[in-house]
Amino acid sequence: MCHFITATLPQSAKLDSVALLFEAHKLSFKQISNPHILLQLESADTYILTTASHCDCGTALGMLNRSGEPEHVDHGNEIKKFRKQGWSEPKIQRWLEQKQQTKEKYLREDDARAETGTPDAARWVEFITDVLKSGYTRRIGLLLHLYHGGIASERIKILGKEKVKLKELSAKSLMEMKEDVVYEFVV
Repeated sequence: MCHFITATLPQSAKLDSVALLFEAHKLSFKQISNPHILLQLESADTYILTTASHCDCGTALGMLNRSGEPEHVDHGNEIKKFRKQGWSEPKIQRWLEQKQQTKEKYLREDDARAETGTPDAARWVEFITDVLKSGYTRRIGLLLHLYHGGIASERIKILGKEKVKLKELSAKSLMEMKEDVVYEFVV
């Protein structure tokens, strides 16, 4: 299982010129034909593998959505179960405190990941900005997916599409990307 980042470009994009921008930013520009993805994209969009190395594992894109603990967890049912099992109130409180400490640990880890991922995310911001300001295309999409099979054959269900205006683009927003969502960056 590996993460890969793929891109989409509209039919109107000047692909040869955009490919040079990919290369300048040390990204691959390999067109791929995954029929499961192409059916879910806009008609005639070009689908591109951006990965220049073995994979994109460890990428800053989406890294803040890969933490273990959700933001809010209701422990009501668990507490009822513990009371039925005879747990004392002080023991339940200690358990809740441990849960809170674990949550705080995850938040500290997220902050640390954000600091270490910022340079990689900033590189993606620069790339997207250069592509959109070049005039070779009015939009570029990015898709992050954890692959279990082949890039050209993996059955990926795109969970949605989010438009992001160039002026709203930031390293943090890229680090908060969700997997299997096409983020379409526009001028």
